[in-house]
Amino acid sequence: MHLRIVALYPVRLQPLENQPGVLSRKRRGTLCTQIECDVVARGDAHHAVPRVAVPPGTSAPSFRVQLEMRAADRNKDGRTAVVLQVDSASKGTDPEQRILAPIFNNGSRLIFEFERADVFFVSRNGEVELRSVAVNPETGQVGTQTRFRFHRRYAGLAARCEAYLAGTVDLFPVQHTAPRHPAAPVPTGTPNLGFGEERTPAGPLSRETTGAGGPQD
Repeated sequence: MHLRIVALYPVRLQPLENQPGVLSRKRRGTLCTQIECDVVARGDAHHAVPRVAVPPGTSAPSFRVQLEMRAADRNKDGRTAVVLQVDSASKGTDPEQRILAPIFNNGSRLIFEFERADVFFVSRNGEVELRSVAVNPETGQVGTQTRFRFHRRYAGLAARCEAYLAGTVDLFPVQHTAPRHPAAPVPTGTPNLGFGEERTPAGPLSRETTGAGGPQD
């Protein structure tokens, strides 16, 4: 799985086609040149910078985010992802209705392309993450933010908490126990702490029980 920023130039830059990270492709019926970018820090922001310099006078590019997934990588890393259209207006919309289609799919390789989207990551061990990813198509400024991260073993508990907030289940039922008897009051007065000091002397032991040779006639 590979998340990257690309610069799309609206012309075919044939002298650059043999360089790594450069690809000629069609977008909306127009032949263009795609160049992969590095993301560099500039002050408090991060910007995409094409890895290959273009000839002077070339038209400005349009920046896009690409997510590439390969079947071999999925089996090795145990992770997959779904790209969702950003829906900030209605948070109650079914996420499955927001899934974006890939721009390329040959059965073993998927490529998604967008300017701004929510990427839903799921791993084989149950970890789930929703991350917002965006790029300014004109300036190339890049931004990412993790919306949430959790383990799916907590999904059932989260559903019960939602039901508790809605008032349909009692998450913390009252424990009904039998009333306890009140404790007896502690007596007052001077305590007697001389336990066993005035015991009656024991009498002589009987031969019938202690004789060395057992009972005697």
